[in-house]
Amino acid sequence: MKNKGSVHLYIGNGKGKTTAALGLLLRATGAGKRGCLIQFLKARASSEIAVLKKLRIKTVLFGEKHPLFYKSSSIELLKKKIQRDLKKTLAIVMDRGYEIIILDEILRLPEEGLAEKDDVKRIIRSKPAATELVLTGGSTGRDMIRLADYVNNIKKIKHPYKEGLKPRLGIEY
Repeated sequence: MKNKGSVHLYIGNGKGKTTAALGLLLRATGAGKRGCLIQFLKARASSEIAVLKKLRIKTVLFGEKHPLFYKSSSIELLKKKIQRDLKKTLAIVMDRGYEIIILDEILRLPEEGLAEKDDVKRIIRSKPAATELVLTGGSTGRDMIRLADYVNNIKKIKHPYKEGLKPRLGIEY
C-alpha cells in the first residue's frame, strides 16, 4: 500500500533514540512530508528544536518538571498535566495534519507510572492509516511491540557519564 503509515518504536537504555527519530523526521521532511515533534518529560528545549523551527516543523513541548529532579513538583499534579497532554496529543494525531509524528519519550510515561499503557495504545490505534508514528522511550512490553511495525532497541554498551562527563550542549541536548 503506497500510503500506509507505520508505527515505529525506538526503545532501550542507550543514547540515540530521539536522534534516530529526528533523523527519520528530517528524511520525511526532505521528501516533502509534513512533520510534527511532540516531546514529553523534557523540562527544557533541546538544541534540535531551534533547527526544527527553522525548517517549519511543528514542535510541541510538554516540558513537565519531574519531581525526581525538581522537589517543587508534585507527582499528582504531573499525572494530571500528562493526562491533559495526552488528550492534546491524541487530537494532533487524529487531525491528519501531519504525515509523520514523533512522540518523544512517550513510552517513559507508563514505565514511570505517570500514565497508563492503554493511553499510549489508544493514540497508536487512533492514528490515521497514512500517518507515520514514531514513539521513543526506555522500554515497553510485548503488547506494545505487537502494535508496532518497526522496533529498534538502542542498547548502551558504554557511556562517558560513568566517568563523570556532564551533558554537553549540541551533543546530549
